[in-house]
Amino acid sequence: MNLKNGNNTILDRKYTNFNNNPDLTCILVDDVTYSNANWAHLKDAAAKYSLDCSIEFVQISDSNFEQKLIDLGIDTDGLNGKITIADASAVTTLDLSNSSIKDLTGIEYFTSLTYLDVSGNQLTTLNVSKNIKLETLNASSNQLTTIDLSNNTKLRIVYVVNNPLVSLNLRNGNNANFILPSNTGKSTSGLYTTFLGLKTLGCIQVDNEAYSNANWSNIKESTTSYSNTCKTLSVPESAINNVVIHPNPTKGELNIKNVNLEKANVYNVLGQLVKSFTLNSNNTDNTINLSGLPKGVYYVYLINQDTASAKKVIVE
Repeated sequence: MNLKNGNNTILDRKYTNFNNNPDLTCILVDDVTYSNANWAHLKDAAAKYSLDCSIEFVQISDSNFEQKLIDLGIDTDGLNGKITIADASAVTTLDLSNSSIKDLTGIEYFTSLTYLDVSGNQLTTLNVSKNIKLETLNASSNQLTTIDLSNNTKLRIVYVVNNPLVSLNLRNGNNANFILPSNTGKSTSGLYTTFLGLKTLGCIQVDNEAYSNANWSNIKESTTSYSNTCKTLSVPESAINNVVIHPNPTKGELNIKNVNLEKANVYNVLGQLVKSFTLNSNNTDNTINLSGLPKGVYYVYLINQDTASAKKVIVE
């Protein structure tokens, strides 16, 4: 409500009343001190007098993300591409599963989250570095290739199966408290930390390599290792900028130019290896053939010695 008209002092207090408006939180006035002294009884306790009633908003770019927030009763002002920071920061548990979400921009303002489920979506990136209270993360069945959870020092459950992951950083200082399949302290969500099925994941960065090898040996693939300092599995940035992959989408043949490669492995969205190609590392131009694969999204891992880079490819 905007009452800032420069003439508040003549308002008739006998007949003026702002009470019984449960959604009214701010009343714009000429002078806050004057209004608090003379109009305190005219409003509900939840409302305040202020010189500035502007509300800070978080931009939500993915309409499916916002629609899910509306369905959950968190976003109450309709599908308009935004939610108030106050509403976002008050949420502690958030289930966004199976909602066709591709972009989680705005999740960084959900700063009180302890539980986040984004499973079964279409995410290719996930940044929860600002969600420092997070204890449980279910990001399974997406299209994530890298996840960095090093800033989430309270995290105890990481469930990220069915992703074509090539990089996972769990060095958060809390690995000793992670909930594993055999733990009796399993969470009420029924989830636990496991890396089984992540066949594209060569290395997981952890707090203590010896501890993880001793206690987590049965929750990873034999091809995955634990390390305090995983090598950065990426082609140098200068090379990435020059890589050309075409045509994409493709009906079969895929040209890879401007990079030396020894091998190209192709994985589906479930992280299953579907094709592997041995290439001539002396050549900067190579061609692979994806014909015979069902239509859909795949990840081509470009490999040269101990470096690799994942590229998303669509087969028509």
